[in-house]
Amino acid sequence: MNRPSRTRLMGMGMLVVTFAAGLLAGAASSRALSARETEPRTATAAECSDRRGPHSIFEKLSLSPEQRQRIDAIMARRRARMDTVWQVHGAPIRAAHDSARAEVRQVLTPAQQAEYDRLRAAHHAERERREAKEKQGISGGGSR
Repeated sequence: MNRPSRTRLMGMGMLVVTFAAGLLAGAASSRALSARETEPRTATAAECSDRRGPHSIFEKLSLSPEQRQRIDAIMARRRARMDTVWQVHGAPIRAAHDSARAEVRQVLTPAQQAEYDRLRAAHHAERERREAKEKQGISGGGSR
């Protein structure tokens, strides 16, 4: 009988945790990191086409107005659930994500590390820009 060793089980557990963290972080990060709103707000088509994310795929499907409205309603309902998940599990997800980044960074050469850091900073700045733009749209009555 070949029983899995403790190390192998821990390795499999870490893979599962990493996969779950990536899945949850990817699904929740753009919404959960933005300001909490009193009413669910679904991004408009213009906002979705201005950024990558789960909504951008809908722009490529030639949806009818009715389909778009139904999908927007689904996304609004799910957003509240994802916000709750992020609030409850956000810290361990971020810790898993950060430790994976640190491990990846150790594999890189110094030049690659510098480029990696530059790309991450640019990504962070772009996310901040989008969030600020989104907040302006919310506080400005949502008009574009």
